[in-house]
Amino acid sequence: MIEDINSKDKKRFISLIAILIVFVVLGLILASYINDTPIEKIRRLSDRHILIVPALFLISYALLSLFAIPTWPLAVLSGILFTFPIALLLTTLGAIVGATGAFGLSRKLGRNFVAGLIKKRDARLERYDKLIEEHPFTTVFLLRLIPIFPSNIVNYLLGLTKVTLSTFIIATTLGFIPSEIAFILAGRSSYSLNPYELLLAIVIILITALIYPMFKRMR
Repeated sequence: MIEDINSKDKKRFISLIAILIVFVVLGLILASYINDTPIEKIRRLSDRHILIVPALFLISYALLSLFAIPTWPLAVLSGILFTFPIALLLTTLGAIVGATGAFGLSRKLGRNFVAGLIKKRDARLERYDKLIEEHPFTTVFLLRLIPIFPSNIVNYLLGLTKVTLSTFIIATTLGFIPSEIAFILAGRSSYSLNPYELLLAIVIILITALIYPMFKRMR
């Protein structure tokens, strides 16, 4: 099944896994050679101010998502700064708030606004226009589940479709969770020195790679 993925998309998946590994290695290097890293200081600050740091993180995550800026570095960082449940809650909630804001802006301001913001629409997404109309929940869910689609741009593009807000929010939430878990685990592994967490993160990404060919055949 993996052979059904074209070379360009294979590179995207491989790049994503490579990025996770690089972040873990960098984290290990920092932990080994720097006694008091900025991350350690933020962790201590978070322990003293249990609401302020998570709130600032949540706002930052939502704003990055709203302005179509990649959020995965913050997702990785959340695995270092917070416990797993808190990290998953903050990243998922931040992603949903930002995604819903982008969806609403797109729907209110229209196609010209989105075209000016994105400049060049992802050609692969146009192929799924009809599929979104016929199977809105499943299509939105899979667009979120497979991490090679630029999720922050998808937020705006979906605002131009007939997908209802409730379908958008529920499908987006469920679709985001696996990739958020993968990024959080990658971050945790660089701090906890647990290789199994990184391995599980890679497995999650590989599973989505297996789902992608099935999604392509749905068109």
